[in-house]
Amino acid sequence: MNSKTSEDRIKIYLSKLRKHRNKILSKKSIKNIIEISDVSDNDIENIGLHFRRSYARVKRFFDMGKIDVAFRELESIYFYSLHDKSMFSLFFFLFKEIADKVNTKESKKKMIHVSLQAKEFGIRNDLDLIDYYEFKKSKNRMLILTLSSILIFFISLITYRSFKSFISVNGNGKMALKEKSTPYSVSQGLPPITMATDLVVEAVNLISHPKDSYYIEIEDAKVLVFEDAHLYQLKAGVVSTTHPVKKISYKVTVYDDLGKSVFNQVFAKESDFFAKWGKNVYIPIDVISSIPRAIDVNPKKIVLDIIEVDFFKDVDDKIGVNLDSDSFILKFKYIGNYFKKSFGICKANTVIEVFNSSKDVVKNLEIEIDYIDKEGRIIRSLRRKLISSANSFLKSKSKQSFTISTIFPNEIYPTIENDFSSIKIYNVIIK
Repeated sequence: MNSKTSEDRIKIYLSKLRKHRNKILSKKSIKNIIEISDVSDNDIENIGLHFRRSYARVKRFFDMGKIDVAFRELESIYFYSLHDKSMFSLFFFLFKEIADKVNTKESKKKMIHVSLQAKEFGIRNDLDLIDYYEFKKSKNRMLILTLSSILIFFISLITYRSFKSFISVNGNGKMALKEKSTPYSVSQGLPPITMATDLVVEAVNLISHPKDSYYIEIEDAKVLVFEDAHLYQLKAGVVSTTHPVKKISYKVTVYDDLGKSVFNQVFAKESDFFAKWGKNVYIPIDVISSIPRAIDVNPKKIVLDIIEVDFFKDVDDKIGVNLDSDSFILKFKYIGNYFKKSFGICKANTVIEVFNSSKDVVKNLEIEIDYIDKEGRIIRSLRRKLISSANSFLKSKSKQSFTISTIFPNEIYPTIENDFSSIKIYNVIIK
């Protein structure tokens, strides 16, 4: 039985299309990709729904005169139009209209590719492609000439080295055959012996706050035993049921099989933005600590003590603006932004909230975002990894907040604090 969700199948389909982003695809090729991706009729409807919704948004941007924004938005739904000729026709003619307005070298290059794809679908257009075909022929001739030169060079080099390997010059200056020698192999030592053991976890509340103001979620706890050290790992989180959390103080204690404390340390985690850890947001309080320890110590139990949870009072927990993305399972929300200036640079810290609506745990998440000014123009684009399987995760039906930081030099962006308006997520990579 196929356990993949519609989101999974659509993601697979789009990823396979993106592998051919520089190629002109035939109808048969697209149909084969749909079949290989196991895309259903319902999935096709979801793809079409996403296209129509985004297409309408592009039209609004175009009518408002935000040409650059409309062009980027339309580019992002190119692969959503390839399965249906009528949808691609809508995409093509709007793309042509906007590309004419943008009128850059890059937009012209993309227009040629889209026109060639339209020709493959039998859609007529008035774009002159004669120069393109002449350039392509010239480029192919240059490529063949270059490859021929490289091939001749490597054949000559291989011939020379093969001849040289059999001949050497002896002490009398005469040529002699070389003797074949066998290199001496060096064996490498194995790393120190390690052992991974799961620990029993207990959570204790030491604070006077009512229990219904927050709760604790324990995910995993283990110890890695090396010859000369122990590495303790605890994955847990605190979730507020009332106000946004300002600060969490907690203590972690590890006991051996005799009930003796072998590790004891207090930690603190503080929010960098008043609305970051709002109601129902999972706040990771993971611990990774290493201490020198003899191999005969046998850790058995880890105890998590919540010492203090400090809340922001009188704060609207409904703050934030929903962000559009190409993900069907993750919902993004822009919480806010704050700047810090020092030594001629301005550091922008953008807080976003991510909700996982699927049944699966997200162990790897990257996003590509644009920083947008008040005129709708891109200030900067960047890519950030929010979650990696090594140290974090996003559980099913839960949400977490993340701070994305980037630096704007004052010499290049002297008015960034006034110019910045919002962010746009244009690509989501989930593993």
